[in-house]
Amino acid sequence: IDNDGDIDLLSSSSNDGKVAWYENTDSLGAFSSEKVISQYGAPTSVYAGDLDGDGDVDVLASSYTTNEVLWFENLNGLGAFDGRQIITSSAYGARDVYASDLDNDGDLDVLSASESDRKIAWYKNLDGQGTFGPTQIIATNKDDAMAVLTADLDNDGDLDIISTQSNIGEVYYNENLNGLGDFSESNLITTFVNSVNCILVIDLDGDGFKDLVSSSKKDDKIAWYRNLDGLGSFGVQRIISRTVDSPRSIYAADLDGDGDMDILSASYYDNTFGWFENLDGLGNFGTQNIIASEEYWPEDIFSIDIDGDGDMDVVSASGNANWFENLDGLGNFSEKKYIEALNANAVFSIDIDGDGDNDVLTGSFDEIAWNENIDGLGVFAPRHIIATNLNNVKDIFAIDIDGDGDVDVLTATYDDDKISWYENTDGLGTFSTEKIITNTADAASGVFGIDMDNDGDIDVLSASFLDHTIAWYENLDGNGNFGVKQIISTNEINAISVFADDLDNDGDIDIFPSAHDYYINGSSNYDKISWYENTSLLNLNTVDTNNDSYNLFPVPTDNVLNIKSNSSISKVEIYNNLGQLVLEKYHSTIINTSTLGKGVYLVKVFDNKGNYDVKRILKN
Repeated sequence: IDNDGDIDLLSSSSNDGKVAWYENTDSLGAFSSEKVISQYGAPTSVYAGDLDGDGDVDVLASSYTTNEVLWFENLNGLGAFDGRQIITSSAYGARDVYASDLDNDGDLDVLSASESDRKIAWYKNLDGQGTFGPTQIIATNKDDAMAVLTADLDNDGDLDIISTQSNIGEVYYNENLNGLGDFSESNLITTFVNSVNCILVIDLDGDGFKDLVSSSKKDDKIAWYRNLDGLGSFGVQRIISRTVDSPRSIYAADLDGDGDMDILSASYYDNTFGWFENLDGLGNFGTQNIIASEEYWPEDIFSIDIDGDGDMDVVSASGNANWFENLDGLGNFSEKKYIEALNANAVFSIDIDGDGDNDVLTGSFDEIAWNENIDGLGVFAPRHIIATNLNNVKDIFAIDIDGDGDVDVLTATYDDDKISWYENTDGLGTFSTEKIITNTADAASGVFGIDMDNDGDIDVLSASFLDHTIAWYENLDGNGNFGVKQIISTNEINAISVFADDLDNDGDIDIFPSAHDYYINGSSNYDKISWYENTSLLNLNTVDTNNDSYNLFPVPTDNVLNIKSNSSISKVEIYNNLGQLVLEKYHSTIINTSTLGKGVYLVKVFDNKGNYDVKRILKN
């Protein structure tokens, strides 16, 4: 405060109305008696910053009883303060203040959290000299708003807002959408989801990186997590909705034809199928658009062009199998169109009979079947039975297993621990008897087909509930003859589903399971969302060791990569995804990467003692 090079203390005390500071008299922490800056109102917080741009530290304060946000100018840079200057007197029950440059104009703006009017707001520093503009609301309905601060949470170069609600113990953040102080709706930050039952991998914000989306039935939440760097480092939880009553299924599709991905949901206890619009293509979502709200216990939802008119329709399972026509390509849907009466708990849509339109595949407790799209417009034939007398079908998937150009069917059956497939023998929807891949997936709950080993054929993944296992099975010959179970994890407690995609942009397939909450000795253990990197192609066992001996920035990088290290750098080696050395530098912390093509690279950094560490970067 007094520009003598050491740290002084600043305090607020609401009972005696004081804002004061204490000089560090010897730079060792021996402090003077209080030096009162102001005795007024009921100050609840203080913050220090150069509000008038004159190079010294001014003081910002909130006053609860007078509903004010105030500041005091440091007149001489030595801690002699001017009288109070009121920024606002309408922060009712003012609790906290903070100062940051919210609009990227080089000066400090002011933030406040006020309890009585449940408000988070900011005030623009108009001239950089401490003349502040009117109140700009960031968020309201913040019961017991107690604290506010800023940080760049989404790595986009501007400052976002973090605030707390004390009575319910929640922390929120508001994204600075454009770096000018225009903020998003509040997003809840949390480290858990309660009974997660579905997960998607899709690019929601248009940055080319695959983000994660989750639904969790016990906290009625649909949320997404931004892939910050394209390498699988995820940001905070961003809420899409907290008002769907026990969501059971979600799906991503461009329902309104605007080029970004929207989110569909099926929610069990409010009997609703609905969708949430991606308003700006950046992952800011609107409120729920209802497709149907009187359905019998919705279980599953899917989107595909059923009627061949170029837009995305919706297929659902809620006892019956139905579909909803996208009437105008903008997400306005018809009344439900009946497909078949059955106790369906899983639904999938794909061209099963090779006639160019999309048919519907369903799974019920003891049966899998498909309904032909007769005219390509969504008029469906009665179901064709694929298999009956099954033992609790939990999941279905359709893909070409045997490489003959048509679509086969995969199933996970819970009661007999089986992962099986059924061959489309003629490409017209005539299916073989069951072909068992494994009968050791204890309570099989999820199944997925994808090329795991980059050999050009479709392998199979499974999730099993009782043995907490995620595993895969190699398609040995491309004809559907599968190898033994290969364990990926046995720590996915109560695993219920599995999905796969290239999350870290390294050219191979990574794994995303989801698992329910569970109880041990009466204690609840919260759910988790995790992913497993496919390390086989690059043998990345030593990659991303979280060693803090050095940092690489920026990541992703364009033409220059910087290295910040605690020790001297002797050599830097950069390898491509084939393990080939493509760049080598000695005794340099600034690496010119302009000659490298786009993609993922390994950076091996050696110190002057011969120690090294390996990290990945993404080159734009």
